[in-house]
Amino acid sequence: MRKRIWRLAELTLVFFLVMCMAAPFVVMPDILYPERMDSLYVRNLEIKFQQSDSAAKKNQQPFLYNPSSLNLAYENFEVITQDSVRIKAWYIPSDAEQNFAVVILHDLNDSRISCLPLARELHDRNLDVCMIDMRAHGASGGNEFLPGALAVNDVRLLLDSLSQYYYVDQMAVLGIGMGAAVAAQFASVDERVNALIMQSPFATLEKFIDSHYRKKWGALHRVYSLIATSRIKNQLGYSPEKLNLPAICKFVSVPTLVLAGNRDEEIPYLESVCVFDSSAAEIKNFITISDAAHDDFEEHGGKAYYDAISSFLHDAVPAQTERVRKKIVRR
Repeated sequence: MRKRIWRLAELTLVFFLVMCMAAPFVVMPDILYPERMDSLYVRNLEIKFQQSDSAAKKNQQPFLYNPSSLNLAYENFEVITQDSVRIKAWYIPSDAEQNFAVVILHDLNDSRISCLPLARELHDRNLDVCMIDMRAHGASGGNEFLPGALAVNDVRLLLDSLSQYYYVDQMAVLGIGMGAAVAAQFASVDERVNALIMQSPFATLEKFIDSHYRKKWGALHRVYSLIATSRIKNQLGYSPEKLNLPAICKFVSVPTLVLAGNRDEEIPYLESVCVFDSSAAEIKNFITISDAAHDDFEEHGGKAYYDAISSFLHDAVPAQTERVRKKIVRR
């Protein structure tokens, strides 16, 4: 009997050691190595859907590949970073007189494609839209993603290009989830940002990692969180707890809007409240999307959600420049 107990203890220890060794390869892909949601990904989803039960197809929305899927004129453009990564973007002009663009930064494991419905609604409310695939996401290059200096610099290069080729003089940055962390950092260091919108911003990257793996791995989350935190610390060059949005937002004085869902299980509602409270902006607003979880703001917010974003931007950033830019001809 005692031998069996020792044998079981040995097997348990071996299993634990194997899990610890394998954990970096199991848990890191969805943070450091995001899933690619590009046009090929969408096409595969469409094929699978077409082969599925026809009863489920009645209310299916069309699959979107680019702005032309929504009959929006747009321009492809890209920049190449210092480490030779191609960052892809779409630019969608409106008919507004104001020379003003909203730059959308998507969430982790997401892409500009999933932001197309939001882009259409903002475009229809007289806002130009620039949609970026952050590095290691969508059609952009790169093997690893982190919401630190590299991601912020990628946005800076794209806005340099936006200003140069499309003559955009006024800009707002709208970040969703992990994109909100990049947007806040960028707004704190770049004077070209005229307004900041954060949807579901987390308090610190360390808390996000812990919450993310608690939801995914349950009782084993502590081991995975420790390994993930260590790996990300090595990549960032500093502890994830130092990527602290309340501290960063103390240096953001431009008009700021924070949106949060009161049923968000990915990023706790009170963390978004904390980020809002810390903002140094004189003009700021907080909007709760009732019953919204992390990924269904547009479904629960509907027209009021889009109107709130549009009204905030039009009120917070008065028109200062006339529209002058080259024509966009692609559809």
